[in-house]
Amino acid sequence: MGCGYVHCHETPPVYALIDVNSMYCSCEEAFRPDLRGRPVVVLSNNDGALVAVNRAAKALGVRRGEPYFRCRRLLEQHNVAVFSSNYTLYASFSARFATVVESLAPRTFVYSIDELFADASHMEGVMTPQAFGQLLRAEVLRQTTLTCGVGVAPTKTLAKLCNHAAKTWPATGGVVALSDPVRLKKLMSLVAAGDVWGVGHRTEKGLAAMGIKTALALAEMDIRLARRLYGVTLERTIRELRGEACFALEEGTGAKQQLVVSRSFGARVTQLAQMQQAVTKYATRAGEKLRQENRLAKVVTVFIRSSAYDAGGVPYS
Repeated sequence: MGCGYVHCHETPPVYALIDVNSMYCSCEEAFRPDLRGRPVVVLSNNDGALVAVNRAAKALGVRRGEPYFRCRRLLEQHNVAVFSSNYTLYASFSARFATVVESLAPRTFVYSIDELFADASHMEGVMTPQAFGQLLRAEVLRQTTLTCGVGVAPTKTLAKLCNHAAKTWPATGGVVALSDPVRLKKLMSLVAAGDVWGVGHRTEKGLAAMGIKTALALAEMDIRLARRLYGVTLERTIRELRGEACFALEEGTGAKQQLVVSRSFGARVTQLAQMQQAVTKYATRAGEKLRQENRLAKVVTVFIRSSAYDAGGVPYS
């Protein structure tokens, strides 16, 4: 089936996705100018694992999610700046980041601590989408010291794709704004299907088994087959890749099926009281998140397991 690009609005919408580069690391660097260009990582609660890695640290081969103890020697050898997470600081920077974007776009949607969608259609006739993206990036940098990638496109899924390109290829200058079908097809041919917004790991594996490995191949997938196999959410994602705006500004790719609050302990826990305290803390945090999102839960699950990297003990969960 061919891939067409159509819009379901008389005046096509324009979406911008602004995403801070290595948010946690960038916040730490804001107070330490001497860290510019130096490898920086941020650790999880209890310093168990890496939760943020800047570009210089990635070049050393360390990856987000890696246990700290496993790469500690490598980090020390390369004089990597290591920080314990400071979520109060990151929330403060996130609020400032949102304020800057909101001053330039009348309608925005906070997607996560380091990502915002913005309605850029108000700039039509004032400046090009590329120029607006450059303005957003420059103002965020000037007012917060944070660098970000900006993607601008006719749908939120395509804006995400453009943002991915802006952050992946430095030659873009951190901004990619596309609406031309030929250029969008070219971009989609270079991006893996699993990197498309809303395509999870399980779906990616299923698509790969069908020979659908790029975003372009996904855009050309039969709509009816996609809906039958994966539901309406993937159908809408495909339509968005074709240029049809299906997700409103304040809408995501689907309702959350679960909410997880978990942490790795910095040291072995041997006392029941310690474990009870931790479970109570995380259950409380999960409740706070549910209330913030105005959601309810049908099932509550508590899981505890030993470290997958503990070679000296018998694993259990």
